[in-house]
Order: sequence, then C-alpha cells, then structure tokens
Amino acid sequence: MPEERQGSMKETWVQKREGILSLLGFCVGYGSLLRFPYLCNRNGGGAFLIPYFTAIITCSVPLFFLEVSMGQFTSRSAAHVWVVCPLFKGIGISQLLTVIFGLMPYTLIMAWALFYLSQSFRSSLPWTTCYNWWNTPVCTNKVTNGSSEVYFNSTVEYQLLQTAVWRKPNSTLTAAEEYWQIKALGASTGIDNFGSVQPHIILCLLCCWTILFLCMVKGVKSVGKVAYVTALMPYVLLTVLLIRSCMMPGSGDGLLYFIRPDFSRLGSVTVWLEALLQAFYSMGTTFGTLITFSSYNKFNNNYLRDVALLTIVGEATSIFCGLVMFSTLGFLAHRAQVPLSEVVSSGVGLGFIIYPEALAQLPLPQLWSVLFFLTLLSLGIDTVGGVYLFQLLDWYASSFSVLLIGCLECVVISWIYGSKRFSLDVEMMLGRRTPMVLSILLSYITPAILFAGLILSLFKYDPPSYGAYVYPFYAKVVGILMAVFMAAPILVVLIYEVVQRDGTIMQRLKLASQPSPDWGPARTEHRIIYLERELSQRRILMTPTEA
Repeated sequence: MPEERQGSMKETWVQKREGILSLLGFCVGYGSLLRFPYLCNRNGGGAFLIPYFTAIITCSVPLFFLEVSMGQFTSRSAAHVWVVCPLFKGIGISQLLTVIFGLMPYTLIMAWALFYLSQSFRSSLPWTTCYNWWNTPVCTNKVTNGSSEVYFNSTVEYQLLQTAVWRKPNSTLTAAEEYWQIKALGASTGIDNFGSVQPHIILCLLCCWTILFLCMVKGVKSVGKVAYVTALMPYVLLTVLLIRSCMMPGSGDGLLYFIRPDFSRLGSVTVWLEALLQAFYSMGTTFGTLITFSSYNKFNNNYLRDVALLTIVGEATSIFCGLVMFSTLGFLAHRAQVPLSEVVSSGVGLGFIIYPEALAQLPLPQLWSVLFFLTLLSLGIDTVGGVYLFQLLDWYASSFSVLLIGCLECVVISWIYGSKRFSLDVEMMLGRRTPMVLSILLSYITPAILFAGLILSLFKYDPPSYGAYVYPFYAKVVGILMAVFMAAPILVVLIYEVVQRDGTIMQRLKLASQPSPDWGPARTEHRIIYLERELSQRRILMTPTEA
C-alpha cells in the first residue's frame, strides 16, 4: 500500500531530546509568556490560579496524553489521524482552521517583538523616557525622592489623551505603556476605526513570515535544531529578570497579588472559562500540533514520561512568567503611587509594557533587550486599529472550537473507538495500558467539564475589552460567527460521511463510526501486530453462528 510505504519512510526526530524540546517550545510560548500573566492580572491574581490548575489536571493533561498517543501510534498528522472515526474526520479540518486563525495574532506578536528588537539597539531605550513626540502630559517614568517625577511634553496636544479609549480615566501612564500604545501601535479609537497602515509593522510582518519559512523549509530536522534556542533561552532571560525585579521597591506587593487569591472572584463564570481556555493554550492541546509533532516520535518512545515532564516544566514556566510580570507590576505601582490593578491599561499586549520596563532596570539594558526580543521573536516560529482586531481574534478564534474539539476527541476515542481498544494501542507502544486515572478522566470527567464549558461559553462568555475600551455588540457577533466557521467542517463532514453510505440512518452512522482501513500504525512491522490483534478481537466477539 502506498500509505504504508510512505508511513514507513516518514522522518523521525534525529534525537529524542529534539522532539521533547520542540513540544516544550510549542507549549511554552506566547501563551505562557504573555497571555497567562495578562489573564492573571485581569482575573484577580491568585484567584485565577485555582481554576487554572484545576483545568490543567482534569482537562489538559488527559488530552495531552490522548493526542500524543494518537500521533505516535499512527505516525500521521492531525489532518489525517481522524480516520479512526470517519464520521468525525472534520475535526482535523477544524484543527487546521484553528491553527490558521490562531497564527494570525501570534505572527503579529512576532512582528511587535521584531520592532522592539530593532529599537533595542538605540543608545537610549525609547520606552524609558517621557520627552518624546509620542508622550503625553501624564507620562511618568522614574522616582525622585520617593515621589513620581512627571515629564510634560508641550508638543503633544492634550486631545490625544481624550481619544485614547484604552486609557482608564484619571490614570497616569508609564513611559513604557505610552511607547507601546502610541508609538508602536498607534492605537486608534476602536475596532470600527482602523486608520492608516503602520509601515514599520508591515515591514516587520514581512520579515517574520520570511523567518518562519526559513525555519520550516527543511522540515522536522530544521525544527528540531531551532528548538534548542526557542525552548531554552527564555529560562535564562526570565531568571535574570526575576532576580532584578525582586530587588526593586514594591515588587513584594506584586508577588503577593499574584499568589494571594481573592476567593470572591471564584464565583465568576468568566474566570473559570478563561482559566479553562488558558489551560489549552498553556499545553497546546486540541490544536492538532501535538498530534503532528508526536507523529515523528519512534513507535516505542516512552511518551508517558514525556507528558509528565512537559506538564511540570510547562506549568512551572507559566508561574515563573507570572512572578516576573507581577514583581515588575508591583514596582510600577509603587513608583506611580497607584493601586496595582490600575497601573496599566493594556490587554494581551501587557507583556510589551512590563517586560521592557523590567529590562530597563538591568545594567546594559540594550544588550538584555536585544536578547529578550530576539528570544520572543523566536518563540513565534497592522494597522492602527490592528490591536483591537488582534484582541478579538485571540478572544474568539480558539474559544468555542477548542472546547468542542476537546470534547469530541474524548467521545471519539473513549466511546466510539473504545477506551479498551485505545488502551491496547497504548500497550503496543509503552508495554503498559493507559493509567486508570487518565482513562477515567478521558471517559467521563474531561468531556463533562468541556461540554459544560462549551454551553456556558455560548451564554456567559463576556465580550473582550482592551484596557478601558469595551467592544461594541457587533464585534461579539463577528467573533462568534468566526468561531462557528471554524467548527462548521465537523458538521459538514459528518453529514457527508452519512449521506455517502447505504442503509438506514443508524446503519450509516455505525458504518461511518468504524475505523478506516488506513487507521493504525504506519510502519509495516507494527501494523502487522495491530492487524493480528484486531482480527483476534473480532473472533472473540463473533457469535457461534457468525463463526
């Protein structure tokens, strides 16, 4: 069979650690470095950690195990692995659409990182001063004799502040935030006013797509080599930033805000939903990338140990990023003499305010800024109003679809394909069956939580905001339609698979739910064992008459 020959010749990771580092680099990306601290800040600091780790344990870890199992067992990518149940082959298409839509905002983050990288070579970092053309009368950037020193720039009209819908009323602005909002983004008055194109962002975007192409051009071999930098460099830089941030006045208040829960926030459905979605971002589940990366593993790779390692390292990294972010936020709040929750107005771009501020406190700040933004750029391997569109995409592009896909993955594998059958597949690779805890989670608890989250997200998921700017109702409608579009292939393919078969509706559904002949190990020696096992199982289930 051509598929068998193709599968048996498929590349594998040159070394096991390259596969581990690639998965780590995917999991520990912008979701941990930028999105996690922002959501903690938005949802009451420590209060967010309780639902977040609950979601990690009950949903992300089981799905991580499931997806890595499927990829390694079949040596197939996410687009082709769902022949396990042709009725739901549309899951692969939805995962592809989710990645495409998710890639848009993440590539924009790369462009922002590249822009900051280019500005880091200046003799004076531009986000550390308040006497530039983009600064406003309320800009503040340093402490003198225990009080905030405020610089007034007469070249900037006060009207600029009146149209800054992202700014909280009567709040001061740090030099880093003004650089981000006004200079880097040129943030407009809202999503209905895109304004003119920002040439520096367009140029950076072009460079980013070129970098992505060069990193991927040689396939898995080049990805594995790039992973050495993208997965390890952030830890060096974050350690330096954390040590320096903790030495600044006010950092302790920020750290307490991060680890001390406000239990009253746990009554909010939005907090639990955002924690659930962030759990998917932090571990990369349901996007299909884990399946594809794992398809390059050797068939007998002990991925159970890998899942445990990546979970611990990935979540420790999220906490590490939170410590850096909130220690710096505490310092900023202390310097501006304002409550910590009021210190900045930005949304997901919070990291482009806080990290540059922390970098500016280091000796040789230009050197550290170059290294940091170079690393941030590697992790990703507009217009004036683009930041609002970015926030909308980030908010809705993956919200509904990841919950639906995760729920269907559990149903397909545990109930249609069968948890016992899946456990036998795991045994072929690991020499042991699926751990009982994971089997129970995948069969009952995880799909129940995801289904409940899906229903609640349809009615209780609040529209996004960007600082003080609240999106109009039509933006929420557009976001929901976008989410529906990404999930639509699941229903379309389901109908197609039923229609093309003969018999009653129930007969058609049963036929479409049986694994395709293409399902199973791609490599010939493993496929023979699998087929012999399947034949043996069918003989056991046959009635005497059928036999």
